Amino acid sequence: MKMIKDYNAGLAWLPTMSKRAMSWDDAKRYAERKGFRLPTRKELKTLGVNGKYPTIAQLKTKGFINIKQWIWANDEQSTTYAFYVYLAYGSSGYSDKTYNYYVACVRNISKYAMEGNDGD
Repeated sequence: MKMIKDYNAGLAWLPTMSKRAMSWDDAKRYAERKGFRLPTRKELKTLGVNGKYPTIAQLKTKGFINIKQWIWANDEQSTTYAFYVYLAYGSSGYSDKTYNYYVACVRNISKYAMEGNDGD
């Protein structure tokens, strides 16, 4: 699957989000099984405009498909709460980790790949 690469941020994103919503712990495992991780709120802001959280429309222009309104972020608010991003309005909040939101997957691009040597 072709990834969406942001060389300025040093990140590679899967273009599709999870098909089902899941708890924060399950979301972390889901991303790890794919060789990725949950994005931080700071990383999600790299997809938006002027340092703000992205909206669904902005993600579509970058090549994302199967975009969901609510996605988990990797940031924890406490041992029982974690942050999410609401893509319909480009905002963020936190909720109980047992709530079910969707998963966006990201990973760092290696220096080797950033130099154009990743085979793409």
